[in-house]
Amino acid sequence: MTTATSNTAPGTGPAGGKPVRQTDYDPMTTPYGVNENDFPWGGPADEQAAFLLRYAILAPSTHNTQPWKFALVPGGIEVFADYSRRMPVVDPGNRELLMSVGAAIFTLRVAAEWFGMECRVTYSHSGDSERPLAVASIARREPPAQGDEAIASLFGPIVRRHTNRHPFLYSRVPRRFCAGYGGSRSGAGVGGRLHRRQRQQSGQRACRRRRPDAACRSPVQERAG
Repeated sequence: MTTATSNTAPGTGPAGGKPVRQTDYDPMTTPYGVNENDFPWGGPADEQAAFLLRYAILAPSTHNTQPWKFALVPGGIEVFADYSRRMPVVDPGNRELLMSVGAAIFTLRVAAEWFGMECRVTYSHSGDSERPLAVASIARREPPAQGDEAIASLFGPIVRRHTNRHPFLYSRVPRRFCAGYGGSRSGAGVGGRLHRRQRQQSGQRACRRRRPDAACRSPVQERAG
C-alpha cells in the first residue's frame, strides 16, 4: 500500500508542482493507498472527476455497506443510492443508507475543494430509485486559490478515518469540543445540532448503568411506580 504525506496547500497541487506517479493503487484491494500526487493536473475533466471518486468511496457508511454508485457524465458525476445494499431490518426507512450517500457526496466536495475544483451539487427529490440522488457538477476553479478553506481543511482526515468500536464514555462531551464542532460545521456548510432531549436521555442511561437506584429514576419512571 502506498502511503503519502501531504506537503501541499489546498488547490496548489503536489509539492514542487511536478506529480510523482504511483502505480500500486487499486480501489478494491488498496483503497487507502490513494496518493494525492497522482492527481491528473493536465488530464481531461472526466479523468480528474474520476480521481476525486478515489476519496469519495472512503466516506463512512452504515455498517460499512458503502451503498452508493457513481456515473461519470459530461461536466460531472451522477450519484446513485445502491438499494441492493440496504439493510431492511436495522434501517427499514433507508435513513442511514441516505445518510451514507450524503457522506460520500460531502467527501467528494472536500476532495474537489482540495484540488482546486468547483463542485456544485444538485439534489433530486423525485423518490425514483432509478434516478440519481444528486448530480455533482465539477469544473476547474480559476484561479484555484479561491475556494472554501473550511471544507478543504477536512481533506487530510479522509484517509485517516477509522471505525471506533470501543464503548462510549459516560462522561459529558467537553465544552471545547462542542464549540469546535459548531465552528467547523458552520464554515463547511454542514448542519447539525445536539438536541436537549438526546442529551437528557444519554445522561439518564449512563446514570442508570452506574447507579441503578431511585436517585437516577426519571420523573416518568416515578409516576409509573
